[in-house]
Amino acid sequence: MTLLFVVFAVVFVVAVYLREGRRASRLYRMMLAAMRLGLVAILLLMIAQVTLSLKRTGLPYAAVLVDDSLSMTTVDRYAEKPRRR
Repeated sequence: MTLLFVVFAVVFVVAVYLREGRRASRLYRMMLAAMRLGLVAILLLMIAQVTLSLKRTGLPYAAVLVDDSLSMTTVDRYAEKPRRR
């Protein structure tokens, strides 16, 4: 039922704005129609009592990896002072 109402509202609002006088450009009239349809959408959301609820579901997981392979015992050979370019 709601879907039918939404389709009817879109068709009705766009048709009304298209039949209006030619004093305003088509782009301007479609922007007005989009704003009106946005207000209808907000009204439907208010009627449906849509709520946003933020709930904490639990602590995040943290993984700690320890590499004790033989490659980690090799000391890196870097110069004492970094080179400037």
